[in-house]
Amino acid sequence: MLFDEGINLLSLLEEFAYQTPTSVQESHRKNSALAFSYVGEFLLVNQRSGFADVRISTLIPQLLDGKSLVPIVIAETMNGLDAMYRDETDTFRESPLLLQVWLMDRLP
Repeated sequence: MLFDEGINLLSLLEEFAYQTPTSVQESHRKNSALAFSYVGEFLLVNQRSGFADVRISTLIPQLLDGKSLVPIVIAETMNGLDAMYRDETDTFRESPLLLQVWLMDRLP
């Protein structure tokens, strides 16, 4: 599951998606894996599609405790936009979903 690019989300989902937890610990592991997959695929996008940065794992306990990841996602999105503006990269790597919602709110 772990590669140089990060964690392979498809492998992670195959491992946990159809698993029926038989204990609280297994349920917590499954919820953590699914939350990691969601955050890695839609909110904090990696350079390579289908992979998520390992550092996202530090955010999952906050998410499962009901804390908001919005400030982190916004900061990463702004960093990605700044990098594009400064011509440091030619691809937008951060949260295209958040950017789309923001644009829909701002454009007539």
